[in-house]
Amino acid sequence: YIEADSMMMNLDDDTSTYRGNVRFRHDVTTLTGERLIVRRNNPRQTIIEVFGEPATFERDDTQRSTRARSGKMHYDERTRILTLRGEAVLEHDDQVIRSQFIRYDTASDTLLAGEQEPGTEGQRVNITINPEGETR
Repeated sequence: YIEADSMMMNLDDDTSTYRGNVRFRHDVTTLTGERLIVRRNNPRQTIIEVFGEPATFERDDTQRSTRARSGKMHYDERTRILTLRGEAVLEHDDQVIRSQFIRYDTASDTLLAGEQEPGTEGQRVNITINPEGETR
């Protein structure tokens, strides 16, 4: 489901824009922000962009907990890849990763941080690994 203060939909290109305290929830995934754009490229691919100060991502399932925030997020439901840009922070179990760019594959639990594209220079990455049982 999606909740927002307002919504605008373009039926020709199957794009909808939600504004104001937006909350998107699907299964164990929640996205929040001030603006959310949903593009359905075909029935099997939905692209979601979230903007906010910050935009947030949360996934809680029985095996792990993941939280993220950044200025801009891009989530592809088909590939299950979350891309964070601008003041990006990803908290996964006992690890905290900070960078200007993070790409997180939620299906395989792998991530790339710092480089916007493999082989390009990016910002430094800061990783904190907390001992089990300690709070962040």
